[in-house]
Amino acid sequence: MIREREDKRMIRLERIHGLEKELSLVNEHMERLLLSKNKGMQEVMNWILASKGKQIRPILTLLCARFGDRQIDVTEYAAIIEICHMASLVHDDVIDEASYRRGRLCVQKKFGQKMAVYAGDYMIFSIIGHTNCRLSNRHKKIYQMLEQLCEGELGQNSNLYNLDITLEKYLENIEGKTAILFELACSVGAMEGKCTQKMIKHMEQYGRNLGMMFQIRDDLIDFSSSLQKEGKPVCQDFSNGIYTMPIILACREKEYYMELKKLAQGDRERKITKEEVNKRVLEILIKSKVLEQCKEQIQSYYRKAKEALDILKDCDEKVLLYNLIGEIRDSCSSISFE
Repeated sequence: MIREREDKRMIRLERIHGLEKELSLVNEHMERLLLSKNKGMQEVMNWILASKGKQIRPILTLLCARFGDRQIDVTEYAAIIEICHMASLVHDDVIDEASYRRGRLCVQKKFGQKMAVYAGDYMIFSIIGHTNCRLSNRHKKIYQMLEQLCEGELGQNSNLYNLDITLEKYLENIEGKTAILFELACSVGAMEGKCTQKMIKHMEQYGRNLGMMFQIRDDLIDFSSSLQKEGKPVCQDFSNGIYTMPIILACREKEYYMELKKLAQGDRERKITKEEVNKRVLEILIKSKVLEQCKEQIQSYYRKAKEALDILKDCDEKVLLYNLIGEIRDSCSSISFE
């Protein structure tokens, strides 16, 4: 189970003095910001908070703040960014009509679609009015970049069931819907830590390239048979009309393009069973050898992220940032379409 294995080894907080304590403060801020007077809403917030995942984004904020001239408390900023991320996932699951998130029932499945929409909205509104950071320039930057997140999601939505989507458009969409929050997490941490403008720029580049690696790897996992063990159907994105890098690359061959087009149409019209669609899609991806091309793309973003870190001072925090991109890259060796 790829994701479960990574949860255990990707971020080793104990390597950095005080990092676990800071992350605990982040979680305390999240609990404070997501308090609701409504009993039903608080039940939903508790459910969301109980499934926080790896919390890579707040950890990036905490780490990047340590490269500056002085130590500063960035835990509330880290909490704000993570709440924005979690709210976007709640809404994503409504749009995708998903059943599970991180191995548990997602909000829309457990509490209903209407409650999920309200919950996502509540999370965003809570950080507008209840945070102590709301008057700072960093807070404004957060919302400016959240606009880009929405634009990335809209770009993906406008290309649903479009097998003619270009690789360039796909990369633009994932930069907005995924990479932007990684970049934001690094940027806010570096700025609050009083890093130089050059360092801030490099940390933003690191975060952006890390985010691109993360999403492409996630899109590969969507076709991996290991998902069956996690309760998530294989080829879910394809069935939802979201055509990611493996499909886009396969469509460059006319033969595969025509076959995938027939499969997509048959799936939408329910003329072909899900099992048959999944089987044939995976056969095409194996024959077209797109897995290696996707891994090469991840390797390219890895190199860019690594280069962005090279100017930073040598320290344990830098080692952890290196290890993070290295482990995302190396985890791809476990992914197979067979």
